[in-house]
Amino acid sequence: MATQLCTLSQNPPQRSGARSRNLLQLSTFKGNLEDFMKKSKLLLASRAARDDIDAQNSSGDTALHLAIARLGTVFAIQPLLDAEASTNIKGRQGRTPLLYALYLEQEAVTTALLDKDSDPHALDNHGFSALHYAVASRTISIQFIQRLLDAGVDVNWKDEDGHTPLYLAAQKNKQEVMRLLLNHGADSELGNSRLNLRISQIQYAAKVGLKSLWPF
Repeated sequence: MATQLCTLSQNPPQRSGARSRNLLQLSTFKGNLEDFMKKSKLLLASRAARDDIDAQNSSGDTALHLAIARLGTVFAIQPLLDAEASTNIKGRQGRTPLLYALYLEQEAVTTALLDKDSDPHALDNHGFSALHYAVASRTISIQFIQRLLDAGVDVNWKDEDGHTPLYLAAQKNKQEVMRLLLNHGADSELGNSRLNLRISQIQYAAKVGLKSLWPF
């Protein structure tokens, strides 16, 4: 196996344009971390593989996108980051690796990507920002949302449906997130009477020193 991979990495198959699968992408296919770590180590020892690290498949995804999708751990993406894989190439749906990891609710991976200078201001094809994804997530922490706000992301950016991150937070009744966004200048007018009421209650609760005013 090692001999075969080394031979192939030194003489990679010809690509059809810039968007065909390469060996590094294929090494993610099994979704097995141990298998990927062995193969990627061998492949990345080759200059040809390192030079081809940002090749995109027919969907626009790079090896980094695929490692996030199929393996989903910091251990899996670290060899690619160490080999200077781009963290800002847009793949399917216009998602950068950061947006893809947020879509998949992989907070540890998103943190590693931000630490590697992934653009926190990137947008996908639907106008969703990193802040939209983080707010909409069931698992991404408020500490991560705070990090995005500290990075200067636009708290009032609207997606293609005209929804801001605050709209999504109110829709999901994420009261702590709503307070955080409001404290960072989020526009409280959401164009929806039910959600506007929730925002008004949050603002009143903050004014009188309560954490919550309603259970729903």
